[in-house]
Amino acid sequence: MTGGVPSAKFGLALLGGFKLTGPEGVVDLAGGKLAGLLAYLACMTPRPQSREKLSTLLWGSHFDAQAKQNLRQALARLRRVLGQDALRGDGETVW
Repeated sequence: MTGGVPSAKFGLALLGGFKLTGPEGVVDLAGGKLAGLLAYLACMTPRPQSREKLSTLLWGSHFDAQAKQNLRQALARLRRVLGQDALRGDGETVW
């Protein structure tokens, strides 16, 4: 845990449509790519996923540097919503 503060509890439903719920109700991620990234990581848990694979999967039509930047920004936004402890990663992988 970061800073000793426990992360809020979230629920994720994928069957019948994407639905993320938190302590205050439904969470709107305001973007299909964010929802797709979270859903993919949740489905692949606990296996780490390479950042290269994720950036290509979601932003393959962009130049490599832009795709990697988009992934960094998306991961930062997910951490702001879910809490810093919700996603783990290193320089090569995310889980």
